[in-house]
This record gives sequence, structure tokens and C-alpha cells, in this order.
Amino acid sequence: MYEEKLEALQVIMDRKSVRDFIERDVEEEKRKKIYQAILAAPTTENMMMYSVISVNDPETRAKLSKQPAIRKAPMVLVFCADYRRWNIIFEGMTESGRNPQEGEYQLAVVDTVVAAQNAVLAAEALGLSSVYLGDIMEHYEDRAAALGCPVGVVPVVTLCIGYATEAQLNRPYTKRLGQRYLIHDERYQDFSREELLRMLQERGQYESLEQMQPWLEKFSKRCVEGKGALERVRSIRTALRAMDPQD
Repeated sequence: MYEEKLEALQVIMDRKSVRDFIERDVEEEKRKKIYQAILAAPTTENMMMYSVISVNDPETRAKLSKQPAIRKAPMVLVFCADYRRWNIIFEGMTESGRNPQEGEYQLAVVDTVVAAQNAVLAAEALGLSSVYLGDIMEHYEDRAAALGCPVGVVPVVTLCIGYATEAQLNRPYTKRLGQRYLIHDERYQDFSREELLRMLQERGQYESLEQMQPWLEKFSKRCVEGKGALERVRSIRTALRAMDPQD
């Protein structure tokens, strides 16, 4: 009744992002199993507020990302937050007739990401590898048009799946942040900036704070002021305004 399934835990621990794939297609039977895993994902109120678009056309892929992985992967899935189905179903059912807003979008994004991670783990269990591409959240209008997404359907993440090259399979695992910084008991624990810089050092970022400084300056500018960061903000705001034009 309470049987441990340690092989599932091993799949989680063994998984790493792979950005280069050999020229081998993903078998149809494995594709079906990945789709089944997606549909089995936990979901809010069993609403399944996501849609998944399989993209094979090279021209469409080129419109979605400039990253090499999207060209090489034999299987590319775009996971979209999708409240449109329920908005249509609910039409005329409520007095307010309120359009979807940030709350609905957040619920749909959670459903979408959980479903995507099920696909990642299913692929890994089937001997495949994968990588997430987040740039699908940029240039909302162009990406939505390329995928034929109507209002209420917002691309959230792209997943590239395939058979990894030998070099990628043998690549060392990326070291993660220490557990004590991320797993808290009872209440959130805040850390000083000095402690957080030590957190990065413990991850193996750099041997000294002086060595870390140039990387940190460049990384912070990319995350806070970079074109991608600013474009994501604009795109998400545009997508939300389209969902609720009265806002």
C-alpha cells in the first residue's frame, strides 16, 4: 500500500538540461507516453488550464527562438497557459461576466509548468533528454501569431526533447544552491547579502568575492536590465491586457 518507488526519485536526481541532440527521432510510442504523463499532471480544480503545441515546422521554430536546441531537437513542445476554454464555458454563467485577470493567469501558469515538468520526467524515464527555453515569453504578439494562439492562450515555456549527444550525457551535473538557503522550517528565513554571496561561493561560483564581482555585475545587469528581462515584462503585461481589455 505504501510501496516506495525509488526509481522515480532516481529519474529526478539523474536529470540535467541537454542542449544538443543526435539525429534520431523520438519514437511515436514514446511521444504518446509523454503526452499521457502531461495529462496526468496535478491541476487546479481539475481544470487543466494549459494547452501544448507540438512544433515541427523549421520556419515556425525559427520564429519562436534563436537558440540552437530548438533547431536540433526532434520534439519541440510549447506549453501555453490557457484560460480561454473556461472563459468560453463560463460565458453567461455569472452576473459580473468578469474577464480573466492576473489571478486566473497565475493559476493557469502553475498548471502549465507542472504539466511541463511531468513531460520532462517522462522523457527522462524513457531514455530521452530535454531542455527548457524561456525566451518564448518574449515578443508575445509574434510568438502568439506564429502558434495561432488566440486571446487567453499565452506561451509560457518551450520544451526541447530528444536523444542527447554523448558529450552532453557525460557533462558534469550543475551544482545547486545549498539546502539550508532554500528549505525553511515553519517561517521564512532571510539572509544578509554577505550570507547570500557565500551561498554562491558554496555552490562553487568563485573562490573569492573579488573573483566573483565581474561575473555578478554582468549577471545582475542581464537579469534586471537586459533586453530579455524588459521584454518579458512588456510581453506579459500585453498578454494580460489582451485578456482583460477593460483593465
